[in-house]
Amino acid sequence: MTKVSSKNGTLEFGPGFPTMLINETLYVVNKPESVIEPISKGNFETFLELARWGQVMGTDMTALLITHPEINEVEILPRLARAIHEETGSPVGLDTRNPEAIEAALAELKPYRSIIWTVTAEQKVLDELLPIAKKYDAVVSGMPMGRNSINVPMTVEERLSEANTIIDACKAYDIPVENIVIDAVCM
Repeated sequence: MTKVSSKNGTLEFGPGFPTMLINETLYVVNKPESVIEPISKGNFETFLELARWGQVMGTDMTALLITHPEINEVEILPRLARAIHEETGSPVGLDTRNPEAIEAALAELKPYRSIIWTVTAEQKVLDELLPIAKKYDAVVSGMPMGRNSINVPMTVEERLSEANTIIDACKAYDIPVENIVIDAVCM
């Protein structure tokens, strides 16, 4: 079974387990300067408020997406991930296109096990993120897109093809199947 962990314990998910609720309100993409400036200076209060709100709402995990040219992701993502984990005690999932930031955040969250979101079938993404996932025993959340198009495929067959590319690449890095999840991208 797939597992992530935090100071509050281990969270298992998958077939036979209750639905895992994820707080996905903590992201920095296309945000106004009023959000970008404080976080880039290490003021995480807005994000900590959102993390606390998610806990009150009953979420099991927090997804953290930091992708912005004005933010030093390698410096900020690990600090923010640690702050959210300390504040909530819940697992923190990581999402950015910056492999150095992912690795720094996984190192900061050790000994706990995290998940790397939005691992697409793009060869560059697989080559950069899968060795890091293997090194830190992180769960890989595959997004079935990227090999043939930057858009999410519209047919089941195309999505399965993209998903299989991700799964095969994970297996090539000896990432166990229980550490691989695929986002169905329901639209």
